[in-house]
Amino acid sequence: MSPVVRRLSAMSKRRWFALLCALFAAVVASGIADVPRRDASRANDEPRVCEEYLNISVVGVRASKGEPFIDPSIAPLWKLLSFTGYAGFTVLERETTELTDGDHHEFQFGLERRLRLDLRDHSATAARVRIRLYAQDGRKQLDTTVAIRRNRTFMVAGPKIGDDVVILPVTAMW
Repeated sequence: MSPVVRRLSAMSKRRWFALLCALFAAVVASGIADVPRRDASRANDEPRVCEEYLNISVVGVRASKGEPFIDPSIAPLWKLLSFTGYAGFTVLERETTELTDGDHHEFQFGLERRLRLDLRDHSATAARVRIRLYAQDGRKQLDTTVAIRRNRTFMVAGPKIGDDVVILPVTAMW
């Protein structure tokens, strides 16, 4: 390359850089770059307010492999129940209670089994619930702590009744 061509290409680079700087300064000065933005630091510092009481609902559902049927009162749970491999779903009993952090409630479904729910704590998005299922002789069959998201359902498989099984959907709403 000749020295003249090198000088022109170097001059062109400087001019392009100066032109881009001038264009950027014009955009900032005109206010186009001042787009209102959400203040992320403020959003994370503010505590989210959630209700003190939770409604915990437990439904005793008898699932059978026979005739395809779903009780209309549990139709919203069909999406969850469809993965169980059973075709017929009948409601045995339904019970709802209000709990605050640290409270517990026992559900008895006439199945000679007890289901005890302890609400450990909750936030605006999820509740930590300890679920214990006791057999008829008082032995623990299940003891676990789960996080149930707000207005969602957690499924607990209960005892077998012949070829059928009892499913206990636990719904937390607040």
